Amino acid sequence: MILISWNIDSLNAALTGTSARAEETRQVLDKIHDANPDVIAIQETKLRATGPTKKHQKVLAEKFPEYDYVWRSSEELQEKAMLEQCIFIKKN
Repeated sequence: MILISWNIDSLNAALTGTSARAEETRQVLDKIHDANPDVIAIQETKLRATGPTKKHQKVLAEKFPEYDYVWRSSEELQEKAMLEQCIFIKKN
């Protein structure tokens, strides 16, 4: 089994951003995908406690079609929560 874990520090930026940093993060996501892991665990997604928006879900389905994902967030903190995790599990 191959498991990759990454503290992404903003999945939101990677999925929807246009900055140079967002592009670099997308490149890392592509490399992780190309490694064909069984499980991908991403921390500090910086998405809302309610989880990915419909826009995020669309991009995730396009980038990771062979994976299901589960979302977990801590209780909403006074500051923007940074304790969220998104775990992708290969569908087979």
